[in-house]
Amino acid sequence: MEIDLGTTLVGVVGLAIFALPFVYDYRNRKKKERLLFQSLKGIAQEHNCEISQYEFCSDFIIGLDESKNFAFFYKKKEENFVSQHVDLSEIQTCHTAKKARTIKTKEGNLVITDRIELCFTPANNRMNEIRFELYDKEINTQLSGQLQLADKWVKQLNDRIINIK
Repeated sequence: MEIDLGTTLVGVVGLAIFALPFVYDYRNRKKKERLLFQSLKGIAQEHNCEISQYEFCSDFIIGLDESKNFAFFYKKKEENFVSQHVDLSEIQTCHTAKKARTIKTKEGNLVITDRIELCFTPANNRMNEIRFELYDKEINTQLSGQLQLADKWVKQLNDRIINIK
């Protein structure tokens, strides 16, 4: 069985056309991640900090300066950007706030998540709680790992908060 040059060429072109959207999406995602990281790094430098650990998800990035115990957050929200930071030495605890509702359907109950936030409760009662908004149903149409990321960072940040004290 011989494969001629025409068949090979059609196969290669077909494969390239099939792979092109995936390559394009990957490059766009990496470019977006790089831009968000540069912004997060700039916020950290404003506070004389350096990002030693970070994680990118969808339209936001969260980072940590492990030596100075600062957490940083940067999110693209429609045409605006939200940047926040927290000095973990001033925080009592960190927890996930999840706003969800249940809808009854013929097949059973359906839970719809409306909002996910990382919440920082300050040790000083006069300070307000600080919230990093990871997901809002009004802006994002679909969850893409925000809940898992929130749970991971809550554990990591609480471990760090406990070790500071």
